[in-house]
Amino acid sequence: MFQKALDSGMTVFAMTEHMPRSDEDLYPEELEANDSAQTLSKRFDDYITEASRLRDAYYATGSLPEAESNTNKPPMHPTPPSSKQQQPQAEILIALETEFIRPSTLTLLKALLTKHSSQLDFLLGSIHHVHTIPIDFDHPTYLSARAACTPPTDTQLFADYFDAQHAMLRALQPQIVGHFDLVRLLSDTPDADWRTLATSSGEKLWSKIQRNLDFVKSYGGLLEINTSGWRKGLEDPYPKREIVESWTAMGGDVVLSDDSHGVAQVGTNYERLKGFLEGCGVLRVAFLRRRKGRGGDGVSVGGKGKKCEFGYVDVSELW
Repeated sequence: MFQKALDSGMTVFAMTEHMPRSDEDLYPEELEANDSAQTLSKRFDDYITEASRLRDAYYATGSLPEAESNTNKPPMHPTPPSSKQQQPQAEILIALETEFIRPSTLTLLKALLTKHSSQLDFLLGSIHHVHTIPIDFDHPTYLSARAACTPPTDTQLFADYFDAQHAMLRALQPQIVGHFDLVRLLSDTPDADWRTLATSSGEKLWSKIQRNLDFVKSYGGLLEINTSGWRKGLEDPYPKREIVESWTAMGGDVVLSDDSHGVAQVGTNYERLKGFLEGCGVLRVAFLRRRKGRGGDGVSVGGKGKKCEFGYVDVSELW
């Protein structure tokens, strides 16, 4: 994936991985594979190890080494750069995508950050569960999450989602907020205008959205424009156009993401972004870069220990 990003001309590429979950929060496919919380934890550790190895090699030599084989051989170490070696042309970042399923999830996250803080560059704050039930895994589990709401309607699930997101934002203050309105993906009306929706009790969804955007703006967070919405058949990426317009009017900045889960998805639908962003009034796109020396304090929850600073590029310069 790193190589595909480099071949595509990207100058900043962030690799993220979902934090491991507890045994009680395994997905059906993980249960079928006899996975466990321990399996997921080992997989995450392996991600950190391999992503760090690739980044270190790239910064040292200007090129990426081959992937490690599944043997017991010690990991390769990049050779020091020589005058003939290519200098790195891109910034590679390593991140953790959060979960916020139940109170114990925060405890698990803090332990992960204690263990891996030196290798991680930022947190991507995301919500994938409401009432501890996945909302984007498949339609049956989405319906289960909706059934857990009172009343069991899409709009009530939306309301509960944005309340859970607000709790996550307050607890973590992630530098980037991922797929802000993911909850609409499997709903009956995924392309409805958020400004028109309300719960059966008359509570406006837009007020919850504005509350969350206001809080992200208050601590200096960034909103992810996630093109996987298009890949999954939605009219807009995440978040919807009206949210991006409101965020831009507030002076908020955005970053770009393809949410790729494989090499073939790297950069998917990026050619559509310029028109979408210009239509929403977005004038510039932000990106993260490690502070000088590629050092900094460790990443932690609550907005502390931010290793990255912001850079910007005008939308007019995109593709």
